[in-house]
Amino acid sequence: MCRVSKVSRSSYYRWFSQRPSKRAVAHSLFTDLLDASHATYESTCITDYKISRRRVVRIMNENSWVSKYKKKFKITTDSDHSYPVCRNLLDRWLYA
Repeated sequence: MCRVSKVSRSSYYRWFSQRPSKRAVAHSLFTDLLDASHATYESTCITDYKISRRRVVRIMNENSWVSKYKKKFKITTDSDHSYPVCRNLLDRWLYA
């Protein structure tokens, strides 16, 4: 196998026996912490862990997580109706 890949035997065994780097371990840890339940939030809202916003964005992009956006405010009050309006007994300011 070393001849086919043109790598010395010692280099192969050094690569095979090495441990993952601290960055790789931290990356997998944060990926597990920011699972799909946390992916509902924006990257700026995740402040539970000591991790930068850019790193959160990178992890979310790698896992194809997209934050859920809030729906826009919808006015449900119909002010243009033909019903009778009560008098202003308390002399409060009315919205015109």
